[in-house]
Amino acid sequence: QWSLTIDGLVDHPLHFNYDEIRQLPPYETILTLECISNQVGGGLIGNANWKGTELRPLLDRAGIKPQAKYAALYGAEGYSTGHTLERILRPANFLCWEMNGQPLLRQHGFPLRILIPGKYGMKMPKWLTRIEFVDKEYLGYWEWQGWSNSSERQLQSVVDDPFNNAKISG
Repeated sequence: QWSLTIDGLVDHPLHFNYDEIRQLPPYETILTLECISNQVGGGLIGNANWKGTELRPLLDRAGIKPQAKYAALYGAEGYSTGHTLERILRPANFLCWEMNGQPLLRQHGFPLRILIPGKYGMKMPKWLTRIEFVDKEYLGYWEWQGWSNSSERQLQSVVDDPFNNAKISG
């Protein structure tokens, strides 16, 4: 029953079922995801080998209209968030259906999630069902709660000194 729609301010709305998405040219990369609430040295971060398809060719195919300024992303469970047009058009963004050589588990976004390198997890909806182009800023659930709308991932580091049993975070 799942499907993905790309619509709103586009010339050619697109609609894909799961088999059609999986037939698109594959893209694979290793990427680190992190929760925005992860503490320095915390466990809400992880690396995986992700496989899917690049997003930009689909957006070019849809033909984004000049008045579009933002992309609203919607997940099947009602979650949503938004990205500037500049950010959503970056070539590194992709739609993902596989993690570490296996189909995504439900907890990781099966059947499809979007991955946007450099963003915290809250800006990459799981169970993605729709990308809608709009003419104004779009704020999703967490942004309305006061969380960052840009959500650029910050670098963290922890230095362990095994000789003195010390930990320095920054």
